Amino acid sequence: MSEQLDRLDAMLAKALEEVRRLQAAGDVEQAEALRRQVVEPLNRLRPRIVLGDIAEVAQELNRLSGILETAERELAADLDDFFLNQLRRGREAVEQAESGIGSRLRLGRATLSPDPVAASGTAAGPPPPTTRAAYEQSYREMAIPPGAGATADHSADLIVAADNARRYREVAQRSGVPWWVIGLLHAVECSFSFRRHLHNGDPLERPTRNQPAGRPPLWAGDMRWEESAVDALATLWGPPRAGDTTLGGLLSRIEAWNGLGYRQRGIHSPFLWAGSDRYRKGLFVADGRFDPEAVMQRPGAAVILKRMEQRGLVSVSRSGRSVRPRMGAQLGDAALARIDTGPFRHADAELRFGRTIRHGMGGADDSPDNRMAVQRVQEWCCHHGSHTSVDGDFGDATRQAVRRFQARMALPADGEVDSATWALLTRPLRLALRSGPPQPTLNQAVLAVAHTHIGLRPMEIGGNNRGPWVRLYMDGVDGEEQLWCAGFVCFLVAQAARDMGVEMPFARQVSVDALVRDARDSGRFIAEAELQPPALRPSRVTPGSLFVVRNRDDERDWTHVGIVTAAREQEFNTIEGNTNGRDRDGANARASLRSYPFRDFLRLL
Repeated sequence: MSEQLDRLDAMLAKALEEVRRLQAAGDVEQAEALRRQVVEPLNRLRPRIVLGDIAEVAQELNRLSGILETAERELAADLDDFFLNQLRRGREAVEQAESGIGSRLRLGRATLSPDPVAASGTAAGPPPPTTRAAYEQSYREMAIPPGAGATADHSADLIVAADNARRYREVAQRSGVPWWVIGLLHAVECSFSFRRHLHNGDPLERPTRNQPAGRPPLWAGDMRWEESAVDALATLWGPPRAGDTTLGGLLSRIEAWNGLGYRQRGIHSPFLWAGSDRYRKGLFVADGRFDPEAVMQRPGAAVILKRMEQRGLVSVSRSGRSVRPRMGAQLGDAALARIDTGPFRHADAELRFGRTIRHGMGGADDSPDNRMAVQRVQEWCCHHGSHTSVDGDFGDATRQAVRRFQARMALPADGEVDSATWALLTRPLRLALRSGPPQPTLNQAVLAVAHTHIGLRPMEIGGNNRGPWVRLYMDGVDGEEQLWCAGFVCFLVAQAARDMGVEMPFARQVSVDALVRDARDSGRFIAEAELQPPALRPSRVTPGSLFVVRNRDDERDWTHVGIVTAAREQEFNTIEGNTNGRDRDGANARASLRSYPFRDFLRLL
């Protein structure tokens, strides 16, 4: 791993250098994209890759490989060839490291021996379950130690992560197996690698060599993981059976996927129970080869499912007759299903789901509430690139827009907005409102919140100064007269203050002139003339503070405001709303680069 980590560190250093080059060249949007898609994930995942156990390292390497592949594809047109080569080499190093670990983690098939087998001395506690009722009882009674629970939580997070869940849902539509069950199988069988067959964890480049061997037939190495997964489910899961949707039925089917050889030895299968008090040791280290001293390193499917239930990602009925994903699982995070809007109660209306929204609703003859519900669906479809008119009338065009969005998300494309579709439509707003990690200062908290929002592409939808993002920043109102640059920065500062547990440092304003008056009255105003010579600027203009644009024809009028993200002697980087990157009253929130003439600055404190 040391060689691969050295390559990752070199790539991180080069990525930071490339961010600075793009910023200096004025290409601030690409700099922001590179920071968000490469620098932040590398910084976040590297400690887990270094310090995690072998199973967690494999999961993180898979995750990082996907991130780098996406960045390589989406940023290729805007990055220099040398850095793209570094990015490609870094991804290849990650995949090489994962391949080595993945082969060590592959589970053997727990085949039944044709000869009598004595119960293993590794058995602990009650006998392994053999009936649906016994599986359910074992699930209800098992205990999960804290360390194993944290590892299972990490696996649960990866199952419901948006990109992974979308792929599982695509396979679910073609196989009839619930998407989160496919995620459980993928976690235990492949450590979340999309470069391994779901059948048994063999590399995807060729048909499987281990049991079941030769699957899928007529396999080509450039075929998608989803094609292999559909074949795996047809081969090993088979057609639906009565009782499949019960807790006991699901657990028995998942154990049978790997084989019933553990039951023959009198121990709970680690494929289900690893990480709980039901399993101690004993592992099929290869197909049909049992090692009584080997221990499975990652949590079993029942343990992950239990943590998903405890965290509100799935619901298990008291009778055990149904196991269903909850809205948090659809969103990729249970916390997103119960966002505490706190001081932003007007946002509740943007997130609330009342009932299924379908064709024929809205229009001139329907209630105002129904028209607004349809309008919000239309707005969010447009945000996600599935464009339709925003008129509050759910006609054929809106139904087609909903279907396009559902197909992209691998949801049933019926054109009706149920709770799952609504959850994914509004996911960007939920992510924007989620509380962030603690920051050392309010300025740094403002920067963190601003970067989060800008990554979610806030924009006007349905007309000038209209749409859910404008209503979020403007306290629930939108419309032609609602210039929202001041509302944007005030909302971000208020959200940062909420995350820090402190009071908003100044009064919310929707007028730039009012923000300037307040700053002058409280001694927070820095005039352009105070920033001479230019060498003073980087130390006087603190990232996280505000800049205001002064009217060239009227020195007492300020027309635009945004947030400073970095300051140099001749220019500074910004994040600002209601702009096109140059002028005021634009349609987006975005990163930009500005010079100092006719710019003044407002400290937060």
